[in-house]
Amino acid sequence: MGRIFVGLCQVGAWGCFDEFNRLEERILSAVSQQIQSIQLGLSASLTNPETEIELVGRQLKLSQDTGIFITSESVSLPILRTSER
Repeated sequence: MGRIFVGLCQVGAWGCFDEFNRLEERILSAVSQQIQSIQLGLSASLTNPETEIELVGRQLKLSQDTGIFITSESVSLPILRTSER
């Protein structure tokens, strides 16, 4: 995932990641930290367009056009039939 984020950040592309909550907890934690770095970098780039961030051990200039969108699968509760109540 880190290499995908590096590419998105360098070219200013958008990425949509579906059902993010299906990742294993340890992977979700690592990826969340990478996304936080990107978010903080994008915020900082509002005042300093030359902002660089570190991602997977690389310093890179962050394009202000970068966008990351994440969806999570909704958890639905079982529907109880009238006879089961």
